[in-house]
Amino acid sequence: MTRQVRRRASRTPVYALLALAVGGAAVALALFRLPAAAAVTVTPASGGTSIAADTAATGGNGAWTSLGAITIAEAAAADFAAGQANFTLILTAPAGFEFNTGQVPNVTGASGDLSGLTMSVPSTTTVKLTFITDPTADVIDTVVIGGVTPLQVRPTNATPLASGNIMRIAGNPGTAMIAGITTDVTNFGTLIEVNGAAVQLGFTTQPGAAVA
Repeated sequence: MTRQVRRRASRTPVYALLALAVGGAAVALALFRLPAAAAVTVTPASGGTSIAADTAATGGNGAWTSLGAITIAEAAAADFAAGQANFTLILTAPAGFEFNTGQVPNVTGASGDLSGLTMSVPSTTTVKLTFITDPTADVIDTVVIGGVTPLQVRPTNATPLASGNIMRIAGNPGTAMIAGITTDVTNFGTLIEVNGAAVQLGFTTQPGAAVA
């Protein structure tokens, strides 16, 4: 019979003692390291809280707004779970916004436990991060999306005004196992559409003469 004596989440290495009961006595066979997990810190994209309705795809000029970088930083080495081969994290735009499929944001962080980092924009509503993690997680990693080539967004319609967060949603989350990212909750960037500039002033009734 085997039993795990010690295992807890920590930033320091966690060890477990594998023991075998022989004639009523526990005989230690091996001391081995277990990866610890805590929770990643997500820094949402900036620059999306004042997107003019003038830039909407319909009813506007269709101009794109470039967002700031999204950062996913491990607190413990196993926050990106070990042994993930070409796993994916899919982020979805809030209703009323779309991504620029013609500009794929860059991604950095392929060091330590992570490799094969690639980004894609499969549709106007989703962006996808694909990655590989080592069989053993022993390095704290940080992934930065859009640090050089930014993710771009625009409203789909000039009216009604839209708002919401870029999130990993339950209907299309991808396959990645990342501690601390909660489906339909974790915010990867807030997008808010605001009224555009006034271009014409009109009257339905002619105003009366001004009095000094």
